[in-house]
Amino acid sequence: MKKILLTLLAAVMTTVGVAQTAAAKKTDVEHDGLKGKVKRITATDYTPVDKLGKITKGEEYPPSFGHTASEITVYNTSGYVVSIDVYGSWITIYKHDHYGRRIEENMYDTDDSTLVFKSIYQNDAKGNIIENKHYSDMELTFKYTYTYNEQGYMIESNCYQYSGHYESWSGRYYRDTVGTLSSKCICKYDDKNNLVETYNTIYENGVVSTINKSTYEYTKLDAHGNWAEKITYVGEANMPIVITERIIEYYE
Repeated sequence: MKKILLTLLAAVMTTVGVAQTAAAKKTDVEHDGLKGKVKRITATDYTPVDKLGKITKGEEYPPSFGHTASEITVYNTSGYVVSIDVYGSWITIYKHDHYGRRIEENMYDTDDSTLVFKSIYQNDAKGNIIENKHYSDMELTFKYTYTYNEQGYMIESNCYQYSGHYESWSGRYYRDTVGTLSSKCICKYDDKNNLVETYNTIYENGVVSTINKSTYEYTKLDAHGNWAEKITYVGEANMPIVITERIIEYYE
């Protein structure tokens, strides 16, 4: 099984040529706000513990799925994401075109190498991802659209859900072709382009159901100036819910 995944990884690292000239764009490393030639990031979640008013790292956060609480992101030498290993249970493989623009994503189950889902990306002239169509069992299930600020950081994302229904009297199955807005996320950054606040609005039947606020505090940096520890708070009361630790490896 692992040999199959390695074969898949090697295959998708080959770039796909396109006819038009692409505008200069940020690499994934730059787009993710990282400094230096990043090779690999291992991000692990921990439960927050309040010790005399100071939030500290507790036990490793129990993962909702999978075998570990870690997510491993691998970048190639050109600065683009090659794969993401999620909790040791799924591996996501990315395809890029000749100019480094992300065009496709495939997630596989590491136990049996079956395809879990596929995403197709659309980029603008600057190389920013503006649309992501998510397919499960060969059917479109979600579509995400993205808006960016002048610095190239995402400030808004919208999620549209596609569903189907079975018409019993005719025996036909109909698929939604328009999509229904299910969530919207607004992102805010500080003067160093660190993500500091998000507002996630959930919709039900076209009506706002809930609005979730999250804020982020960066408590440790590594030698390259990339954050090594982050605390996530939720709600107006700023309740800490998770501490994320990143171990970043570099090519140099």
